[in-house]
Amino acid sequence: MAPKIVNRQEKRRSILMAAMKVFAEKGFTKARMADIAETAGVGKGTIYEYFASREELFKETFLFFFEDFKKKSDYIIREVHSPAEQLSMYIKELSQTLRETHKDFLPVIMDFWAEGVRNRNKMASIHKLMKEAYTDFRHTLSGIISNGIANGEFEEIDPSLSASAIMAAVDGLFLQWVIDPQIFDLCMAVEEVADFFLKGILKRDRI
Repeated sequence: MAPKIVNRQEKRRSILMAAMKVFAEKGFTKARMADIAETAGVGKGTIYEYFASREELFKETFLFFFEDFKKKSDYIIREVHSPAEQLSMYIKELSQTLRETHKDFLPVIMDFWAEGVRNRNKMASIHKLMKEAYTDFRHTLSGIISNGIANGEFEEIDPSLSASAIMAAVDGLFLQWVIDPQIFDLCMAVEEVADFFLKGILKRDRI
């Protein structure tokens, strides 16, 4: 009998999805590799064939989400030409990606953020990754806003500060939702934030 061919990419993805679920339920400090293996339906040894440590797996769960969202957001920037539409779609795509693909991710990112801040030296690679992700989000948003100012769609505002304000509002919604998922529909709330900011920076003759 021919040996079973293992699709390593699919196996890796299934482990990451299982890890996301376990990290969301137990948090980083209490999650064990054995828990993740059981959730993924594989042996503990199989986990180590793909990830050297729990810390590496924790980091990879964030990269898994970030890279997925990056592909979708890059498409928006490339194919949509109006900065106003880009800004709206970029913010809304973030919540759609979470809802449709990574519904267990938000508790993980909050835990990820907390560990990176609390144990900055021990978790230096995680802190660095979070900083790079925020820098990327800020750069993309500020670039959209700058283009909107240049072509006359947006008011004259500080692109970087405005990008940071948008990120802070979305982060705040995420935090509230993680604490109490029943408080509001996350996607609807994020869409409200996108529309609110867009109306605030559009030139009066474009509203």
